[in-house]
Amino acid sequence: MEKAAPTSPAALPEHQAAATCAEAETSDQTPFSTTDVQPVYTVRAAFVRHATGEEATLPVAKLGDLLADLGLSPAADTLQTIIQSVAPAVDTLTLDETRGICGTLSSQRPSTSASHHSTTSLATDKALSQRRSYSCSGWLAQDEAVLAYMKKLEEHRKRCERDGKYLEAKATCQRLADLKMQEAMRMRQAILDRQAHEITIAEAAFAADKLRLQQIWVQQLQQYDDSVTRQVEALRQKHILEDEANVCQLEARRPVKPRSSKELLAQRRVTGLLAKQGMYNQAAKVKKASDRLEAAEMKSTLASFEAELKTKQAKLHMKQRQEMQVLADKGARGREEMQRLHKEELQRRRQRLRNLTAELTNLQKLEVVHLEHFMESQAKAGKHKPLPTSGFRKPAADILHSRAETFAPLSRCIGLNRSRCARLADSQGRATSSSSASTSSPTVNVYEATADEVLVPKNLVIAIDRTSDAREAVQWALQHVASPDDTIHLLNVISDPRSSEITVGATSAGDQWDPTRASDYSTRKSWISKLEKDARAAVKQDFLPLFKSAKVHVEINIVKATGPKSAAGIGQAICDKTQELSGSLLFIASHGTGVLADYGSVAKYCSEHARAPVLMLPPRVGQLKDSSPGQLLVVGLDDLHGLEAAIAFSLRNLYRPGDHVHTIFMQGSSQLAAEDVKQVVDRAFARNTSGKVDQHLEVLSPKEQRGDVLSDSEFGQDVCDRADKTQARAVVLLHHGKGLAQEMIFGSFTSYCTRNCKRPLVVFRE
Repeated sequence: MEKAAPTSPAALPEHQAAATCAEAETSDQTPFSTTDVQPVYTVRAAFVRHATGEEATLPVAKLGDLLADLGLSPAADTLQTIIQSVAPAVDTLTLDETRGICGTLSSQRPSTSASHHSTTSLATDKALSQRRSYSCSGWLAQDEAVLAYMKKLEEHRKRCERDGKYLEAKATCQRLADLKMQEAMRMRQAILDRQAHEITIAEAAFAADKLRLQQIWVQQLQQYDDSVTRQVEALRQKHILEDEANVCQLEARRPVKPRSSKELLAQRRVTGLLAKQGMYNQAAKVKKASDRLEAAEMKSTLASFEAELKTKQAKLHMKQRQEMQVLADKGARGREEMQRLHKEELQRRRQRLRNLTAELTNLQKLEVVHLEHFMESQAKAGKHKPLPTSGFRKPAADILHSRAETFAPLSRCIGLNRSRCARLADSQGRATSSSSASTSSPTVNVYEATADEVLVPKNLVIAIDRTSDAREAVQWALQHVASPDDTIHLLNVISDPRSSEITVGATSAGDQWDPTRASDYSTRKSWISKLEKDARAAVKQDFLPLFKSAKVHVEINIVKATGPKSAAGIGQAICDKTQELSGSLLFIASHGTGVLADYGSVAKYCSEHARAPVLMLPPRVGQLKDSSPGQLLVVGLDDLHGLEAAIAFSLRNLYRPGDHVHTIFMQGSSQLAAEDVKQVVDRAFARNTSGKVDQHLEVLSPKEQRGDVLSDSEFGQDVCDRADKTQARAVVLLHHGKGLAQEMIFGSFTSYCTRNCKRPLVVFRE
């Protein structure tokens, strides 16, 4: 085995180490991180410290110091065996050889406990996934006994060649080739098992972290409610004490004698003068009259006091009610803020799971490609037999066979689509797939599932207004597209309340703004705040009852249109918010078909400008009847790559077991062979389905192309008629143009379908 060319650290790209360092820092922030295994970038740093010579190689004698820096302390005999397997008969090691040795030692180090092993960091697994020591040594075996046996066979073969025992050398070579084949298959299975374990760990960790977050949320919410209750009770006691103190203070000021009037004082003076003059009878009469006047004045004084008492008590009670209302509003705002933060945190964790799953999938694909390339190069060099399979492609059935037992319980804890889990379980034991599609008649194909069948939660955005069509659109999405643990964003657009126009696709101006209520608002900010509050309350009242039995997450998004109050302004607000939410599919109810309804249509604008696929639902979609079995119509025009993506989208988001998938490909500017189209369609089904799929492919050629984008399209009319006749559950239409110029070239196909299709229509843009 020739020694690999040394790699200078200076020759390595600097961004590789920086990216790996950033990757390690990011992984430490996840709930799945651990520091059990040193990241790859520390191996490079240690290699640079201990490397010598112009070629920057590491002497074998200094390997122990490097391993000590990395926290690895293998046994001497184990280290010597690994060195001989990676770089036999050499005194220096390259960076790749050193990484291979460190990766082998890390993989052989036992875990401290089973629980520690179950929570292994995804960053650690990712570093182990990049372990490819076989590419440096040429040996696939990692077990010491197998390595020793293979070396003995190699030595025996060479000895037989020297002694002229060629038949025995041939038998030894055959045995060595068989052993290498077994090790290749073992490594293949180990890679697939480890990849399945990586995904399972990520999903299980997400489920556990989600449960822990929910428990913390319930506890915090209970503590907050208890705190608000205590504050309300304390304020109520304070008000009771204030009321009692106010009553006592007022009672202390209760008058005991009236304020004497001039008449009463004059009568008292006359009574005294008459008594001094000895006119007692007259004095008695005047005194009796003055007593009656004093009693009347006392009654009037008490009445005035009682009125003042009631007024002051009413003012105090009003002040107390205002204080109580302020406290209640503050508590409600705090609760809403906590709910918003909780939803944002849960959304961040879901997005983290999506990112981790996507990153793991890409790394796993790269790892299989590296192993495939290595095996093919070894087979071409005559060092190995060709593997039984054609090329070393990763059959999805193998990895699904190891995952099938984990999907059933996992679907209960993280909410996977049950029907797709059943399809994954049915795919166990299938090692090969057979397909026999035709361009002229329906065929039933048997395909293998892929790892993409494992669904991660989706972000579905539904644009709503106050119409019954919007409620039917929500019900249709829950019935036909939504899966457990998906997030559905209800998106309602409000516009400038100072305008009196009516906008299709948003809350009507009549509900938003009334000039007679202008006095209720002091500033434009208060207008918008009131509109948002009213719109949110209306959405909760009209739409949240539809989600009682659905196991999905619902979020309400009220968006203010910043542009002009028109179809373009409302549509742009919907498109921007969908992109901000990373929506995988946008639902929007169309308010009619035909040219008049298309003029100024928000749905039409979104289908042209949204980056996510747009599902346009016709009016009264809840009254549409679907055929049995269900029909999916996938339509493409002059773009094979886009057609493959549209088929993949349809199978992953709209397909249900037993559906019939009818694919129509329209030849446009380029004339493609039917066999080429069939090959692309078969590949799309093979990568995205499992079990039996009833599918039909039809390749059409245009009879006429017109340039007017508003004229009827013969092909578009044919598609709409077929969808209506077959009662297709959905039509997936590959958008062929990006603007008016390309539509003028390609014809009015997309425009015609969006205006006239009476079935749910997905405008898919790759």
